[in-house]
Amino acid sequence: MRILAVNTAGLATEIALIDGDRTFDYRDDRFRQASAELMPVADRLFRDAGFTVRDADAFAVCVGPGSFTGIRIGLSAVRAFCFALGKPAIAVNMGEVLAYNILTDADSIISVWDAGNGFAYLAAYENPTMHELLAPRCVKENEVQAFLSEIDEPFAVSTDTKMRRFGTVGQEFGLAAAVRARALTGAFVGYGQLLPQYVRKSQAEENARD
Repeated sequence: MRILAVNTAGLATEIALIDGDRTFDYRDDRFRQASAELMPVADRLFRDAGFTVRDADAFAVCVGPGSFTGIRIGLSAVRAFCFALGKPAIAVNMGEVLAYNILTDADSIISVWDAGNGFAYLAAYENPTMHELLAPRCVKENEVQAFLSEIDEPFAVSTDTKMRRFGTVGQEFGLAAAVRARALTGAFVGYGQLLPQYVRKSQAEENARD
């Protein structure tokens, strides 16, 4: 199966082109370049793989939680691909992507990533099945360690670069692994069913409330 996967919800722009057992990966930690890089990089990956966007079987996107602007960039691109080409979509969340970023023998994996303004996102997954134990939620950054200290079973923590003090910044590309796992379960949806996973209010909404 050939799937183009996009993640612009986090601190880095990640794009993965899956072609059966092959994966063509791209990552750029300069988040603000996401909107400018997405299409040219996707085109380059297709050329590297030796086929065109029309040959893709599906398109995948990380729906968050994470950057509000980043989520919209990725969703808009994947919705456009699916609509124009009549292809199905796959949605993964940021917690899954981070959980697949590390290899561990621990019973569970806790994903911790930056939510901005002194907040962090948390999610938990059973290892190695990646069954969701705790859906992504937003907590104050200074509450993360207290949350981790309450877990009794052996666990590993996968983080982004801003939360590295709580665990490991993965070296693998979890985006492709998460998308492959979803594809194997047949978790395909129409482009209209791709919805952002925000979890918390935007800064504009918080300011308006104040």
